[in-house]
Amino acid sequence: MQHQVIVSQATMLVAYFRRNEAGQWIITVLTEPEGMLIIPVLNLRLTLAGIYNETDVLPSIQNSH
Repeated sequence: MQHQVIVSQATMLVAYFRRNEAGQWIITVLTEPEGMLIIPVLNLRLTLAGIYNETDVLPSIQNSH
């Protein structure tokens, strides 16, 4: 396995795991609606808002500190 995407059902949160050339997992976590999920091997670019389009899921509550 080289890529894994976990999409929360409760809040706008996506975790993207990918292996680098050294075999280490790189993790990208998206929590902002304008955040962009990019998976080059699939030629895929999606905003977090686009992933949750037409759902009732709301953005995460973020601290302003």
